[in-house]
Amino acid sequence: MVQTFKTTLPKMEVRKLEEVEFEIGEKTYRSLLVHFDNEDGDRLVFKDKILDNKDKYQRGNIGELTLTISIDNTIKEGKNGKPYVTEKTTITIADFVVPKKRKE
Repeated sequence: MVQTFKTTLPKMEVRKLEEVEFEIGEKTYRSLLVHFDNEDGDRLVFKDKILDNKDKYQRGNIGELTLTISIDNTIKEGKNGKPYVTEKTTITIADFVVPKKRKE
């Protein structure tokens, strides 16, 4: 069973952007790894699967980060015949919005 929800983190500052590439079997996948600092100075890294979003992540930009979190719980049978639950959690960037500066 997959459960998916979104959450928003305010005042996240972009610190670093990396474009990464990895292979699974015959396919090659590319995505962005975005390093953020929160208000407490914690470094958090999230993946954005949309390469065209690269311009959103300028170092020093502070904005509201929306994440999609998916949790996949699967029941499997162990070697002893007893069932057990495996869990896979995937967190990806849904959106990053930097407030527009006001003209004074």
